[in-house]
Amino acid sequence: MALTVSVVKAAENALFAWLSSQLPDVTWSNEWPEAGKAFTKQGTCSLLRAGSANETPIRPIQLLKAIALDPYQVATSYVWRTHSVEQPLQLDVWATSELRRDDILHRLGDALTAGPGLTLTPAYFAAMGISPNQNPVAQTVLLQLAAPWDHLNASFQFDAPETHDDPEDIKARRYRATYRGTGYFDRTVTRASPKIVRVTLPIKVSRAAIPDASTPVLATITVAATPTPADPAATTTTVTRGS
Repeated sequence: MALTVSVVKAAENALFAWLSSQLPDVTWSNEWPEAGKAFTKQGTCSLLRAGSANETPIRPIQLLKAIALDPYQVATSYVWRTHSVEQPLQLDVWATSELRRDDILHRLGDALTAGPGLTLTPAYFAAMGISPNQNPVAQTVLLQLAAPWDHLNASFQFDAPETHDDPEDIKARRYRATYRGTGYFDRTVTRASPKIVRVTLPIKVSRAAIPDASTPVLATITVAATPTPADPAATTTTVTRGS
């Protein structure tokens, strides 16, 4: 059975991929550096989760989209937004000199304030039907997640970095800085259910001569399912009921 990826991991992977693409000369890791291991001359960055995610239920649950399947099947798959998620993150910078650390911090500052016009692909804007000429600068970085979460975006915001200049670390040529931030994204569930169609109910009521008060009034109700690309074979049903 193939392994699946949680939305939290997908968000972490998206940020990791973006930052490592903007600082390709730096060594990137999603693990804490090994004790006593020397850092590379270009520097090292580690991205870690700083605790558990905080999930808030969405009430009511929101329907995001339908996934087109066989148009002749009764059921289709729908994507539902069930929770908003906040994941604390920690981004550490490790360098062998203060100048190298400062260089990495400067470039990270640019990467963490890139606008959606730089972080999202032209294919994303085409699918959304919006212009790709978005603001190139933002206070949060917005990224699209990879499959199976590619219908979602995640935004990330970090505080200013805190530098660590402990005398023992400086003596050992370990210059460190820490960003603390949060990733914001949704958690969704995909479920198959009967197709949701738009139904019109035109009602025609005819009143004939009523010999006495017990005679019912007949109502003719026509149910017409509007054709859609997912269900082109719409049907019409006429039902006569007494009221």
